[in-house]
Parts: sequence; structure tokens; C-alpha cells
Amino acid sequence: MSMSLSVFISRKSNLSNSAELCFGIKNLQRQLQACSAVQSIQQFDPESSLHQPNAVFESALCNQLLVVLEPALIIANNLVEELLGVLLSHPQDHVVPADPRTTDPGIPIDYASLAGFERYIARRQSLSQHSTGRLGDPVWVFMVEKNLALATLPKGCTWAELPSRLPGVKRLANRTFVHSFGNYQASDRQDMLALIPAHSKRLLDVGGGEGLFCRSFNQQRSGESVLVEPDETAAGIAQDLGLSVINATFDMLEPDALGRFDCISFLDVLEHFAEPAAALRKVPSILAPGGHILLSVPNIGHWSVVQDLLHGRFDYLPIGILCCTHLRFFTEHSLRKLLDHEGFQIDLWLNQHSPMPSNLVSIISNIASLDGSVAMHSLETDSFHVLASLR
Repeated sequence: MSMSLSVFISRKSNLSNSAELCFGIKNLQRQLQACSAVQSIQQFDPESSLHQPNAVFESALCNQLLVVLEPALIIANNLVEELLGVLLSHPQDHVVPADPRTTDPGIPIDYASLAGFERYIARRQSLSQHSTGRLGDPVWVFMVEKNLALATLPKGCTWAELPSRLPGVKRLANRTFVHSFGNYQASDRQDMLALIPAHSKRLLDVGGGEGLFCRSFNQQRSGESVLVEPDETAAGIAQDLGLSVINATFDMLEPDALGRFDCISFLDVLEHFAEPAAALRKVPSILAPGGHILLSVPNIGHWSVVQDLLHGRFDYLPIGILCCTHLRFFTEHSLRKLLDHEGFQIDLWLNQHSPMPSNLVSIISNIASLDGSVAMHSLETDSFHVLASLR
């Protein structure tokens, strides 16, 4: 393919300045730089008056543009090749990759690691090259002809307006795929809210991102919550929601200034601490009598990790069980042991079920027939949801 392109990547994301985004952008740039068609990669600030779409596109060295509006992306290795292939056939249109919102029902999403993501992309090669249905919104990434875009976009067009102003038809490249993790800190965790005892009226949510869990607690329980969030961007979003926010790390808290809480939640947080035990030892000074801690902790013993190890793989990602910011890893055995050592009793333990693919079941079953100690329930658990209290 003789076409070449200029790549533009936005600096704007809800995860701006986070370690996860920095890691993800480095991987994104590395993958794009490996493509022979890519002639240049530049970042732009969508909030700068100097970086509006027309000005950015005019600076392009090539007549084909790849524009990444959401930089918090995991991309398929064939992204450039597939988008260029569709654009070559339909140069009057613009092209976007498939994503979880537009996936074909015949090829269900089943990836939980980078190797799994690559296997999923391989299965998508059986699909038609492109289509015009099942198009996701908002647009995360697109490819377009430079001259056509400049001729189509009105003067003063903003980045917010851009997706609706792009030329021609939006074509979906089915054989490539992107996964956005831009909402990484924006979950309301309704699954966990239901586990908080009914009598709990005061919640301390540790590392709760943009505060949607706190907001749900306040609204549904008529309670009071305080969010402890070290990320400045996420903390600012939570404050804009009218929440009580402390922009700090958990170890920086002064217990006497906070009062006591009926529940302290660590939802996908404990594994990010260098010393999880030290965090748990701080709980008694903040927890009210009869109070609980609520945990969501990923399981390093999940089949996706085991399968990767069998193939010699252990790849960090910006999200998931092998998130690049995880400092500690847990199995059910090690998490139970930690809680016991730090003086907690387990009041509720739920394993989040995630069944193995059939080919792996066959392999593990053969191993289990030789060694009956294989923990099948652990392999099919992606995370642990735990409610505990002080003994």
C-alpha cells in the first residue's frame, strides 16, 4: 500500500496526567511508529485556539490523516493498514475502527489481556472489510483525506463539532478494533453499592476516581460520603458534582479531622498500594464501631493471566488485572491471609465469575486429572468482592 499519513493525537482526556494514560499513549505511539505508512506523529491541544482542526490539518505533511480524539486507547496492530485499505476504496468518506460499542455479535468480546486482545483481533479477520452500520458515538479515532477535510470543514470549526462535519459517509473498518479506557475513573459501581449494609450512612471512598460511587451512595442511601482521590483531574470532576473531596493519598489523611465512617471502600484500589497492610492498619482509627470495609480486588490467578504465562506472556496494560499501576497482586488465598493478619473477619465474599474458553478448559482438565489440587474456581474468578469488619 503506497499511501502515507500524518497522525495527530489529542492531549485531552479525563485521564490527563495519569500514569495509566501516559503508559497508554507511549504504547499507542510505539505501535503507530512501527507502521511504515506513518510519516509523522504530533500531539495537539483541542482547547488551544492555535490548534483548531483547520490549523492542525493544514500542518499535515501527508494527504491522509489519522486523528486520535481520545488518546486513552488500546489499538489493534493492524489499525493503520485496515483504515488505509477502506479509505483507499472510498476516498470521499471518512473511516473509523470498530470498538466495543460496534462489535459483531458473532464474535463476542472475550479478551482480558493483551494476548487475548490480539487473539480477538485475529478472529475479526473473517468479517467484511467495512460497513456503515453499528457506528459508535462519540468518535474516538478516524482517518480522512486532508484536502477533502479542509474543503469540507467550515472556518472556525471546533473539535466538538468536527465529527459531525467530516466528509462523506462514516465507514466502519470491521477488521480492526480499538478499546477506550477513558472512562476508567467514571464508574458508579452499582454492583458494589448493593453490598454496603443498610445501616451505613457515612461512607469514605478511597481512590474513587470521579466520585460516581459516592454520588450514588448519597442519592440512594440518603447518606453522606467523602471521596479521597489523589488524581487532581478526577478529584476536580468530583468536586464539580458537588461532592466532598479530599485530593490526597490515603496515607496522608488525618483521622481526627474526618470523624468516623460506617463504611470505607477500596474498590480496585488495594492493589495500587505499595503497602496494602499499612492501609488496612489505618482503618481502625477511621472506622465507626460496627463498621465495614468494602473491597474489590482483581485476581492474578484468573485464567487469562495463567493462559498468557503458559505462552510466555505477561503484558502490562493501562487497565485490567495487569494494569501498569498495580504494585501488588492477590489470589483468594493471599487476600484472605492479609485480612486475617490485619484483624478483619470476612462477612461476605463473592467471586466474580468469568468462565474459561473451551480450549483452555480442556488443557486445565487434563492437568487436574493428574493433580486434583487445581483451583478451578480461582481460574474462573476475575475479581473478589469482599465485605469485612474488625474482629
